[in-house]
Amino acid sequence: MFIRSVINLASASTASQIIVVLSLPILIKIYEPKAFAIYALYIAIVNLVSSAASLRLEHAIVIAKNHHIKILYSTTILLSFIASLISIVFTLIASLLSVIVYDHLEIFLFAVPLGIFFTALWNINYSFYNRQEKYSKIAKSQIIKNIVLVSIQIIFGYLFISNIYVMLLAHILSLMLVNYLIWPNLKIKFKIKKILLIFNRHYKFPKFSAPSIFINTMGKSSIPFFIGGSGGEVVLGHYAYIERLLGAPSALIGSAVGRVYYRSASKIKESKVKALKLFNKTTLILVAISGVIFSSAYFFSQNINHGIIDENWQGIFQLATILVPIFFIKLIVVPVSMTTNVYSKQDISLYWNITYLGITNMLLLYIFNNYEGNYILLLNAYVAVSFIFYLALLLILRNFITHNYDK
Repeated sequence: MFIRSVINLASASTASQIIVVLSLPILIKIYEPKAFAIYALYIAIVNLVSSAASLRLEHAIVIAKNHHIKILYSTTILLSFIASLISIVFTLIASLLSVIVYDHLEIFLFAVPLGIFFTALWNINYSFYNRQEKYSKIAKSQIIKNIVLVSIQIIFGYLFISNIYVMLLAHILSLMLVNYLIWPNLKIKFKIKKILLIFNRHYKFPKFSAPSIFINTMGKSSIPFFIGGSGGEVVLGHYAYIERLLGAPSALIGSAVGRVYYRSASKIKESKVKALKLFNKTTLILVAISGVIFSSAYFFSQNINHGIIDENWQGIFQLATILVPIFFIKLIVVPVSMTTNVYSKQDISLYWNITYLGITNMLLLYIFNNYEGNYILLLNAYVAVSFIFYLALLLILRNFITHNYDK
């Protein structure tokens, strides 16, 4: 059942990934690096706030009792709407940290709240259908979302001479459409007593999981700001392109495996033997997938003919060779990190994320202030520290499963 569910989701994820990857050579013909730089900062803010918009209670939908689902679903939507309004403050703060955001502040103030709400809603709907184990519906929606995203980016980007905001528009419209298509037949209702009951029963999600994912995403979202500040909008555009290319497997295949693993692990968490077997099997599958994808990516980036690349995009694959290791290890570790949610030990994830964010950003801030413009050193430091931390997390997660039953 586990393998079949993973294959079902991963097949759609692979198709979605192919759509995104095939569009990238076209997009660099249509857009300049500046458009990718603006999109990268927009996505950084959207991902940061949407990651904890519903206080991670969307994950409680997967494991909650049946009579709590409607109120959980309604509560997460309300929280996401509130977070989208609060995001205006985050956007204003971002404008103080980035000249690029400041120069396009009006667009960011309009686009960011919409992007956050519909991203959070997508996460909520994903969790709902994960609970229902309707993986085919999730799979189809992923494909539709990326087809719409890529189509708008290509068609509108080609038609409009000034197209630097088209990728933002495409992101919002694709999320609006896919959420409309997969909207579940649930009656939205808000009852204060039941909402408080939900918070009391699943308090570890808002108390530990939400700040944990927020801190983790803050670490990732800070990278575009560091790169934009040290290398400028052209280098940031290059980084955004490579991150989108290499991040496709993590965002799609990794997400599919992680969702199925979470649901499967929740069912067998009482059995030490089954839990360890599932963890080991999932990890080995991810090592194989990640190894094939990113060894191929590294070989390609090392041997590509640079003469076929436009002048605006020269040097882009130098960044790819630097970033491959971090995407390799993340695709392995992030899906099985849901283990902490299965056993209600989100505090472990929180402490790890606080340590990771603190050490990584202090190092990057030191490099940023003392090695002005050296974005290559900055990226190498980020990749090296992140690889060590994620490898350590993998070992911690496995030991945690064993320890949980040895008490």
